[in-house]
Amino acid sequence: MKKIYFLIILIFSFRILTPFANAQQRSTSVTVYNTNLALVEEIRPVDSTHGEKVIRWKNVPAKIDPTSVHVRWLGGYTNEILEQNFEYDLVDIGKLFQKYIDRVVELHLKDQSVLKGKLLGVGGALILETPEKNIVAVKSNEIVRYQFPELPEGLITQPTLIWLLKKPVTRKRTLQVEYLTSGMSWHAEYVGMLSQNENRLDVSGWVSLENHSGALFKDTKLKLIAGQPHRAARRVPRGYGRRLAKAAVEAIPSRFSERAAFEYHLYNLKGRTTLKQNETKQIPLFSPKPVQFKKIYKFDGQRWGKKVKVFIRFQNSEKEGVGRPLPAGKFRIYQKDTKESAIFLGEDWIDHTSKGGTVTLEVGNAFDIHCKRTRIKVEKIGRNVKEETYQIEIRNFKDNLIVVDAIEHLNYAPRGEWKIVKASQPYNQT
Repeated sequence: MKKIYFLIILIFSFRILTPFANAQQRSTSVTVYNTNLALVEEIRPVDSTHGEKVIRWKNVPAKIDPTSVHVRWLGGYTNEILEQNFEYDLVDIGKLFQKYIDRVVELHLKDQSVLKGKLLGVGGALILETPEKNIVAVKSNEIVRYQFPELPEGLITQPTLIWLLKKPVTRKRTLQVEYLTSGMSWHAEYVGMLSQNENRLDVSGWVSLENHSGALFKDTKLKLIAGQPHRAARRVPRGYGRRLAKAAVEAIPSRFSERAAFEYHLYNLKGRTTLKQNETKQIPLFSPKPVQFKKIYKFDGQRWGKKVKVFIRFQNSEKEGVGRPLPAGKFRIYQKDTKESAIFLGEDWIDHTSKGGTVTLEVGNAFDIHCKRTRIKVEKIGRNVKEETYQIEIRNFKDNLIVVDAIEHLNYAPRGEWKIVKASQPYNQT
């Protein structure tokens, strides 16, 4: 079957004589938060040879919050900004046709003919009025190329901030701009590598950063904030399994320095990096560190049925743990199967954990431990008083001795009273 390929080319030319901020010479710093938020700081030279009162600041994120923009002139220069606009009506074929209704367009067809006329409508077909006043409907699959004389006013090729100034910019100046944008976030990725004999757990950390803001940040300084700033609610009308196991056992040095900032923690990348649009970037947070851990078995028959869950717990101290604040993220546990390979055991999320805090990870369900909870007796011993007897049976098919924490929830009426009158094993009440 013969395949036919169509080439669609948009041809237009336009000229803008207003001053522009040179994006190629910009200095950028990006601070990314855990909460789909980033603060961008840019310094760019502003070039002008026409003495215009308008500045066009291109290459900004499509998801910028234009109300958050803060502008400052550098080098002692001052110029009042009278008005700011954010233009984001980006050019595409549909918008071009809408803008060209009642204007002349040129269509190059598959039969090598050229049709020129006034565009009357856009839908399943393009409707044109020819110079001979004929009305012609042309299906899109009959067209090889569209030709437009110019880019219509109001359409742009990239999101742009535009400032109207009080006085013209007559020579090169420097402008610093700060703004907030959504579409960027980060979280930590942790890998715990358990030895074959389960006497050692090496923990390493990575940063996983995503950029869906609609902009490229080239050769930028990068800072990460662990914490959650409060943001005012919008008042408007209503209308990760990545390949980290192998990397985890390699001694990769951290590229971040860490310090407290207000009530948060700030991670500053050493050097610079490039954040591409629609990219997920991973950067080492810290090299593998051995931690002292405990393996814990828990049985909660009221919530989990017969399952016995396995947890790993460690204190995040200098002596027993990583000994540094751990940002919220996903924690994966692997175990060395042989010298060259590992198996995946399970994963869990951790919240922000301070130095000295406790990390508890749910790894999975125990295979060789069986538990069963049975209510064996209910006896009414008075008005609104009853006595219940439960039996928890634990069977261990492992070769070694284990301890299982059996959990019982006494969820009676809010104003009810209860007490344990008899127990076969010691217990803690929490």
